Amino acid sequence: MIFVAVDSEKKVWVPFKYENLPIFCFGCGRMGHGVKECEVLSSVEKERPDGDFSYFVALKA
Repeated sequence: MIFVAVDSEKKVWVPFKYENLPIFCFGCGRMGHGVKECEVLSSVEKERPDGDFSYFVALKA
């Protein structure tokens, strides 16, 4: 969701989703590579079981 100013006195939350995002790394939260290719994570961190990362699939549309 994003907070949007409708006018000088009114602000609202607007839900949105991105579509067709590139590959997403659930380890570092960056787009463009997967966990196995991540340069931020150590080799031990890359071997974590699925679902045990800082970021998760709910971030994708």
